[in-house]
Amino acid sequence: MNCHKCGREYDSTFDKCPYCGAIFTVSGKTKPKGLSFKSASDFKKILIRYKAVLPYVLATMAGIIVAALLFWYFTGVGSKAYKQKMNNITKLEKYCKEGDYESFNLLMDKIKNVSEDRDYDTYRMVQRIYKKSINFFINEKEARSFNSKTSQVVFNDNINRALLDLINGTKEAEDILLTYNSDKDKEFIGYILDYMNRRCKETYKMNDLELEEISGATGDYNELIEAYIDVIYRRFKEIGDAYEEEITGDHTHEDESHDEHDGYDE
Repeated sequence: MNCHKCGREYDSTFDKCPYCGAIFTVSGKTKPKGLSFKSASDFKKILIRYKAVLPYVLATMAGIIVAALLFWYFTGVGSKAYKQKMNNITKLEKYCKEGDYESFNLLMDKIKNVSEDRDYDTYRMVQRIYKKSINFFINEKEARSFNSKTSQVVFNDNINRALLDLINGTKEAEDILLTYNSDKDKEFIGYILDYMNRRCKETYKMNDLELEEISGATGDYNELIEAYIDVIYRRFKEIGDAYEEEITGDHTHEDESHDEHDGYDE
């Protein structure tokens, strides 16, 4: 078509003359913007062309979506393995917070490839501390059944093993935190250390200052432990008898002036 202003020829698909810029008009009206076709046949040709390509475009898009869904299901948050991992982590955290480290350790040993999965890093550190202080957990649990009739030899051996592994576990935690010190690491390592200290207070009747001295021991641990064994045994025996007296009701407290050794088995 020819420009009504400059007279030069240009394609009718243009909205204005590419030479002088005059707006295309038909009978004084501005040409509507958008695609322009010389004839219906032009439109049909373009439509046929798009129809030929459309199936390939749709197939490609569908393939991408299917691939993404498969990846999500088998390796992402929708996979069975991922759901199992989240279930394991939920249980591990529950055991830590409840102080059930025996169940925690059993579950960790059952998890496949636990050493290769970074999501288990924190829990591997906790398990290292547990295994380093395993004798503390075994002997502290055993000591809960002791009473005034338990021989001093048995109790002393129990205390020695428990306190030695309390020190070992604490040192292991300190070494781990030199390398692994994220907020999560500190939180869950704190749980196991707090649990061991709490059990020492409840079972072995130790106070904070004593626990601080034991946990911070350096050099020859045996000498420090030896100094505590007799003290802890006598304290346990006396407080243990008081608990036994209250639970069984074998003794009355009406006479507050009775000898402090009454009712104790010597």
